[in-house]
Amino acid sequence: MRQFVARHAEKITGVLSGFDRLILRGHLLPLGHEGGVRAFLASQGVLLKDFGRYVESTTKAIREAAAGVLQRLHRPIRYLESSRTSKEQVARALLAEQSMRSGPICMLSSVEPCSSWRVWRSRERKHPQELRRRSTKCLHLYTYFLDRDFGFMHVRVQTWMPYTVQVYVNGREWLGRQLDRVRMRYTRADNCFPHLANPERAQDIFDEMLDLPWARILDRLVLRANPGLAEVMNAACSTYYWTIHQSEWATDVLFRDASVLSSCYPDLVRHAMTDFDSKDVMRFLGRKLTPAYRGEVISDYKDRREGVRVKHVVGINTLKMYDKAHSVPPVRGKVPAALRIESTMNRFS
Repeated sequence: MRQFVARHAEKITGVLSGFDRLILRGHLLPLGHEGGVRAFLASQGVLLKDFGRYVESTTKAIREAAAGVLQRLHRPIRYLESSRTSKEQVARALLAEQSMRSGPICMLSSVEPCSSWRVWRSRERKHPQELRRRSTKCLHLYTYFLDRDFGFMHVRVQTWMPYTVQVYVNGREWLGRQLDRVRMRYTRADNCFPHLANPERAQDIFDEMLDLPWARILDRLVLRANPGLAEVMNAACSTYYWTIHQSEWATDVLFRDASVLSSCYPDLVRHAMTDFDSKDVMRFLGRKLTPAYRGEVISDYKDRREGVRVKHVVGINTLKMYDKAHSVPPVRGKVPAALRIESTMNRFS
């Protein structure tokens, strides 16, 4: 990348690297193992025979607390019959119907797969009942926001024990709001900034996202979406333990003129498809190709209306390259564009 940027320095205005899509998952660790669940129930004075009634009442309280936030603001609440329905599309459509600059947009709910606890009857006399983890389905609540810092985002809550939560944010949304605060001029196309008045300063600001107090921010977002979880957290004597579930890290090489990028892009596509072997692709994604590896390493390209996209795949992780030259306003007589290299990580091991 450095060699490429140095070679085309007179045609490039800067490089911007940082998160795009970021999904973080929160777990209440005491509720993740049988001993912790038993201790939790004992602290609440709940016997195993009453487990079902207890979690049903907790689920009801969580649902009512989340709905109450939206009802007080007269925001829409929708139940989706199919979990395959695009919740983002529904939320954006509801946002378009409202006049708002910040706050909750809507709450969507659907029944989706989850991992949960169940009391089983054992044939052993010493232990007539026992707790087991199982794969099942339960109601999930999606609260969508226009957040002051993160823009369009959502919080997902599993309403059945162990009450796992998930937060979706977008790094470019966050960056755009920070650039507005420092009044930096930029051109935005979808989820990309083809032109920045000060790319070096923009990168410095973007780097600050890595040092945010993430645990405190995420806990705040969860309780903002569902204040009913505060009681569960207090009972478990625990805050959420956060991990990155999925991430997209993108590097945009910013070109002064889209025509310049268009002229060299075919050579980049050819190079990506013919000169990289499986060992290279594994290295790009932070792994080594060993004789013990039994998975596939796939490289392909797709010619779409927006342009040609190259993608390397290892398992469920990908590395993509595409031309982000969109129809954007000219800057000093030239139409800016960006070459994007995007790494999508869905498994961290």
